[in-house]
Amino acid sequence: MIRYLRRHIRFSSQHAPHQHAPWRSQRGTVLLSVLIILAIAMTIVVAMAASSSQVFKSVSTLQHQYQSSIYSRTIINALSAAFQLDTNNHDSADDIWTSLPPLPAEDNSIISATILPLNSRISLNDIFSTDPLLKQRVRNSIEQLVADMEGNVNFIDELYLWGEGKDTDKPLYTNQKTYSNTGKPFTTLAEIRLLPSITPELYDKISENFNVGTKGSQLNINFASQYTMELLLPELSIYIEQWIEYRNENGGIPNISQLQEVANIPTDLYSQNIRFLSVKSNNFYVKLSISRSGVNENFHMLVRRDLSSGSISLQRYIEGNNEHYF
Repeated sequence: MIRYLRRHIRFSSQHAPHQHAPWRSQRGTVLLSVLIILAIAMTIVVAMAASSSQVFKSVSTLQHQYQSSIYSRTIINALSAAFQLDTNNHDSADDIWTSLPPLPAEDNSIISATILPLNSRISLNDIFSTDPLLKQRVRNSIEQLVADMEGNVNFIDELYLWGEGKDTDKPLYTNQKTYSNTGKPFTTLAEIRLLPSITPELYDKISENFNVGTKGSQLNINFASQYTMELLLPELSIYIEQWIEYRNENGGIPNISQLQEVANIPTDLYSQNIRFLSVKSNNFYVKLSISRSGVNENFHMLVRRDLSSGSISLQRYIEGNNEHYF
């Protein structure tokens, strides 16, 4: 292109040496043409560079996603192996799978995993249970937590409105957007952020004491906090602290039958509440954090363990923020 322009300029100057004014006009036209062509060429070069940069960014992102999926699968395999080696008839905080150390990986990444039995918290979706006793207990638990937080009492009704989808003429409003009722139970805890009466403080407290990954609030007494157990089983409050002390001193409570012995619970009270307690977990929330060059990526997995074989299966997988999703 440049050679063509040079020949064109020489040809123009050689064939009009004595036509002074027209020659200047022609030379100006040629120079203007050159500038236009150069501008177009520069635009093409810049566009190609931007396109190449975008392609590189996309490829880099895909590579990170692929690596992250490998890391996630590695953690799942490690967890499965740990479960298969676990021959105890109960789960406790002393089990090896509860404290996997951070692991270095390729591209200077650091991988850390938090593994939490889902039944260390109350199932929020049990407010939709067909078991009236369980449904009322969970509703009472939420009401008590909201009262302790001095939160908006409308939060309870908003939970029902969202999950049951009965009042379809009453959409929910938050952040100047309208959210219709789903008519389904919650699939992630993040959904309750859409409720008008939720606050960041209330959301954090809800996520500490409730899950949405399972149904059937049967708490693992070796993992549930004292406050969580008191929310679901307030009539056992005077005994729960003794359970906590015993499990901390003895590495967990190996079976449910020991609860009555540990805290000297009256037989009738024990019989009424035994259905809500467990020492084993089937479902687990695995939260994976990958740190690359100071940037953190978070992945959330819901896994189910087969108690007979120790093998686990992945139920849900979410790429999200640094918060509880299940």
